[in-house]
Amino acid sequence: MRLKRTYAFAVDFEQEEDGRWGVDIPAVPVCAAWGYTRNEVLEALQDLTQAYFDMLVKYGDPLPWARETTGVPDGLEIVTVTLEG
Repeated sequence: MRLKRTYAFAVDFEQEEDGRWGVDIPAVPVCAAWGYTRNEVLEALQDLTQAYFDMLVKYGDPLPWARETTGVPDGLEIVTVTLEG
């Protein structure tokens, strides 16, 4: 049986003067996304972050920013990554 672990990362949103949104993960500086709505950028960041961590696992690279989580404070916007292993 393979165990699954879920990691959560707080995100920072920023709205540009032209209305576009940017979002990044301060703890994972290589993951960021831009788009026209908060939902759009959060979904893109979720997909990007999952793909990035899947690649790290695939090639046996360390997960330098990952901390396993058991809960998330209310009101905090997050991206989660679930890894098997």
